[in-house]
Amino acid sequence: MATTFDEEKLKDLLKSALVEALEEHRDLVQDIVEEAMEDFALARAIEEGLDSESVSRDEVFAILEGAPVKVQFKETFAKDLKSVKDKSLLKRICQKL
Repeated sequence: MATTFDEEKLKDLLKSALVEALEEHRDLVQDIVEEAMEDFALARAIEEGLDSESVSRDEVFAILEGAPVKVQFKETFAKDLKSVKDKSLLKRICQKL
């Protein structure tokens, strides 16, 4: 006994299954989208960093350890933060600072 599917019916079933899966796993989809946005932002920051002046290893570690940093860096960083449109991403960035 062979079962045949109408192409349109199969297409509708697949759409329905996909919508149901997305609705049931909304948090997973949100995590995937956020991760992709973070990866995009990181790639953009790396590209921009390639065109900027180099800094010493000591300056990088001073920033990571919370030591005072140059005013120019603070101004540039503040400007970059203002360009972030995704509020949840901005909140997570600020929480890590």
